[in-house]
Amino acid sequence: MALISAAPLPTIVTLADRTGADADFVQFGLFDGAFDPPAKLLNSDFDESKNFVGSDSRRFFVRVRDLSTMTKSAKKRREVKATLRTYYDDKKSVHDDGGADPNITLIETSPGSGIYESSWLLLSSDPWEVKAKNVLTTSGRAGLGFRSHGEADYRLRLASMFGYVGVEYPVKSGMVSLTPVFRRSPDERKNIPLQIFVLASNYSAGFEAYALGPDLDNVRAVYARLGLWVWTTTDPLQEAMPGVLKKTLGKESLLVIPVSSGVANPLDIDDGGTDCDLILTAFPGLTMVGTPGKSPTGTGPCITDTIRVVHVAKLQSGNAGSTMPDSGFANRACRGSSWIADSAWKKTSK
Repeated sequence: MALISAAPLPTIVTLADRTGADADFVQFGLFDGAFDPPAKLLNSDFDESKNFVGSDSRRFFVRVRDLSTMTKSAKKRREVKATLRTYYDDKKSVHDDGGADPNITLIETSPGSGIYESSWLLLSSDPWEVKAKNVLTTSGRAGLGFRSHGEADYRLRLASMFGYVGVEYPVKSGMVSLTPVFRRSPDERKNIPLQIFVLASNYSAGFEAYALGPDLDNVRAVYARLGLWVWTTTDPLQEAMPGVLKKTLGKESLLVIPVSSGVANPLDIDDGGTDCDLILTAFPGLTMVGTPGKSPTGTGPCITDTIRVVHVAKLQSGNAGSTMPDSGFANRACRGSSWIADSAWKKTSK
């Protein structure tokens, strides 16, 4: 009598997009259904259509097709567990391990089908959104209440725009299915060069550790959500200008620019543009802003396709300058840049 060996039935693990179709990639959540406008509160309703995870346009879920569990005898929908983590670009180093209990629950689509699906899930590029204890999610399952990072069925994971989402099934099996964050072919991710300037009157030792450290990290967390990687750059022509200091931290750099005594009030850029005009008059070589590829002062080029950020001590315009209209600057060379008030820097840095 011949012995016939049966090959094990396959297990297929995929991520599915908002339409339910198997996805080749996933993206960061946009939190576009996250807030209730009148109350300005995060929507954590148990109704998924009103939940910030369940209503996000970039939500996804895990689907497991475990054909070895298919049976005609099942009378009820069954449950399985899977481990949800994120990984860096080397596909080995864990980014967000999910905390003490990284497991999520998947429920069978119909009794005996062998197909299991999780609740809606969401990725974030911001550590605060994922790991802060006050950012709770519902489990997506009736009666299980709220979850925080480190608890089973917590539905958020911190991820990298260069990384992957990993699903281990069965739990502790060592078999991990990886799905990239953002489409890779063709690659939808982009780079954004950033020029950072600090007025000398606002510079103190260690400021670059702030501007190129946590401040830049915050910028990257925001732009990564859109698949945009921010990196700093400087212009060699500007570096060579008298009095300019280049400060570097790791691979990132900024320029500290001198402010002449001829400037009436170098610490106070007002929304009428007066001080910006005086700065450019006193230091005409500073072509840090203006039309890309052209020099508004006629002394040098601006770097094209580049975002420019200028750190000053304070801004008179409403809410520390956040409401300052771009058209408020009389000199067009002052337009097209972000002006950041750092009046608290010297106090908080000591």
